[in-house]
Amino acid sequence: MERLEHFWPALEAVPGRTLTLGEWRTIFGADYDVGERFLRPTARYAQSLPCGRNGSAACLRRVVEHGPDDLVAVCGESPRACDSTPVTKDELLLYEVEVRRLAEDLSQILGLAPRFDGLGHATWSLGEYPAVGTRRISVLLAIPNSSAELSRITARLPSGPVILLTPTRDLHGPEVDETLRRTEVQLAGLSDFLGGAPDGRLVAYDAALRTLLQCREDVAVFRPDGRVWELRFRGEPVHLPNEVGFSYIAVLLRFAHSDFHVSELQAVAFRLEKVPTLASAESVLSVAAGRSLRNELQRLKELRPEVTKREIREELEEKIKQIQAELNRAWRPNRRPKELGAESEKLRKSVSAAINRAIVNIRASHDDLANHLDGFIKRGVYFSYKPDSDIVWLTE
Repeated sequence: MERLEHFWPALEAVPGRTLTLGEWRTIFGADYDVGERFLRPTARYAQSLPCGRNGSAACLRRVVEHGPDDLVAVCGESPRACDSTPVTKDELLLYEVEVRRLAEDLSQILGLAPRFDGLGHATWSLGEYPAVGTRRISVLLAIPNSSAELSRITARLPSGPVILLTPTRDLHGPEVDETLRRTEVQLAGLSDFLGGAPDGRLVAYDAALRTLLQCREDVAVFRPDGRVWELRFRGEPVHLPNEVGFSYIAVLLRFAHSDFHVSELQAVAFRLEKVPTLASAESVLSVAAGRSLRNELQRLKELRPEVTKREIREELEEKIKQIQAELNRAWRPNRRPKELGAESEKLRKSVSAAINRAIVNIRASHDDLANHLDGFIKRGVYFSYKPDSDIVWLTE
């Protein structure tokens, strides 16, 4: 996991959160793989581009259109300090941060039931969760561009307990602190507890996330701590020696309500580079992976009306075609993965036995947790953890 030194500050640095793809590459820097996931093309084009001369982004080149395919970026200084440069429509296409997609990722990490809603003034509702007693805590996301804007946002917050998330704490000044001193608002910077995984996903630093969620009564822990495992459930902590089954359980808790084929569960639990191949397997695509592909397919289809450039439209259609082909290959029409062959049975028995042994060992020290896991972890060719209430599990 890498700290995101550029991604989070960039969100606060760009008014309107809209730039060309080249500008986003520059401002995201080493964090571009993470930032790219949250960008989507608009139907608008930049009227100017940074010159970049002497490393400065302040000098702008205005775009002059001599014809449909004859565009030139002209130095904006007088007298001109640099030569004009031909540019393409693709280079001018503006991309915006897709706040809804960012909100969905944050809701999943925080264990919220997604309830995305724009509140105005660069603020969005992510959802809420139970606090101590019957009160509920609202979780909001704000992306201000200045301390003054953040101060105006905090002054308009709803009454009651609130967690307000901002990309960083750089704009949390004295005026904001004074406003919050009279409220039940907890202010947190996302850069403090979210980093980036090698595949571009956002990943939580569990220690920092646990501090953020300390007001929750249902935060639970199931993670390795050196040579032992730290388990906490409904306020009761225990430490137990390592068990193979603990690694399987941790994956299921981390991806609650997702179905894993036994071979995929093994690969994720032990960080194998490839999912083990079963001779008669037609697919090892999990329900979670299929759901993700379908969501991406829907998102790309919704972009069709906004894309007018032929080259971009062709690239979009090719991506849609590839995703649809993968879904057709691995899924039945009722959206369940195709069944795998009998050769998975040996692995299924082995993983099930490991989980059962782990639960037996947990029961000796924490009967409540053992009953919970035994009741809500489904074993079979597909494994899953589907509790009847929302629980945040810290697993890493």
